[in-house]
Amino acid sequence: MQSARKLLADQEFAVELARKAVVTPLRELEEKIVLFERQLERIQREKDDNGYFFEAEIKRIMDLVDHQLNRLRKTELPRLIQEFNKAAESSCPGGVKNYVESLKGVLNKGIVQTFDQWISDQEERLNQEFARVSKQYSDRANAIIADLVEVSSKLFGIQMEHFESEDAISADTRFYYLLGDPPRFFDLAGALDFFSQTLLPTSLSRHKVYKDLLKKLPERVDANCGRVRADFTYRIRESFLKFRWNLNTKIDATAASIRLALEQACEMQKVGSERKEKLLQELDAQLKRVLQVKSRLGQLAGQLTS
Repeated sequence: MQSARKLLADQEFAVELARKAVVTPLRELEEKIVLFERQLERIQREKDDNGYFFEAEIKRIMDLVDHQLNRLRKTELPRLIQEFNKAAESSCPGGVKNYVESLKGVLNKGIVQTFDQWISDQEERLNQEFARVSKQYSDRANAIIADLVEVSSKLFGIQMEHFESEDAISADTRFYYLLGDPPRFFDLAGALDFFSQTLLPTSLSRHKVYKDLLKKLPERVDANCGRVRADFTYRIRESFLKFRWNLNTKIDATAASIRLALEQACEMQKVGSERKEKLLQELDAQLKRVLQVKSRLGQLAGQLTS
């Protein structure tokens, strides 16, 4: 309902602007266009500044991810090593082969559970942060669109309703709006490939197995931290670009529609009065249709709320 009302308000404004521009004397109209272009340059700078703001906030979110990953390394790696040592010290009948399989299972389970839980926790945190930043960006974009409309409204004395865009992401949306699926796989092969049964020497002692695998454990944690960071970076970056593009498109479309109406009005000033009168009749008919739909929509909204 809100989107439909905004669309109708935009159409009403476009028709009103075209009507006002057509009946404005050519010299006065050209002066107004110059003023509009000056204001448009200022608004364009505001749009660029808004993009810089969003870029800085996204970087801050990724700095938060880095901080949490460093914390993960410091807190979880000692715990994983402790669990690994405990498993290595426990008796495991069946020789080296069973011993290797047992330690592989401990390593696999420890890393997967650690990162699964960490990702789940971080998705909730990042969801809240990204939603907050997106709301701020959306609010700024709405303010820029409102500024565009207000500038042209004042130039031509048009009263205009204002409806905000509904692009802001709700904090209740979870992480689904970020592009890409969260990683549910981990780089364990690098830690385990040298345990291939076809290559495992029969003389390999348990101590050798233990030392080699313990040495690989921090490397695997670091490797998976890098994979997770790359995944989060991609998802956040792609979502940011898509979100920014959608809002900037609306800003650019608003500016383009206003400029087009003014340019067409200039062209109409150069044609005969008969053609101008016909255009005004067409615009009046368009405005009448918009107002009729707007009235029916208002009646429907009243029925739904009663």
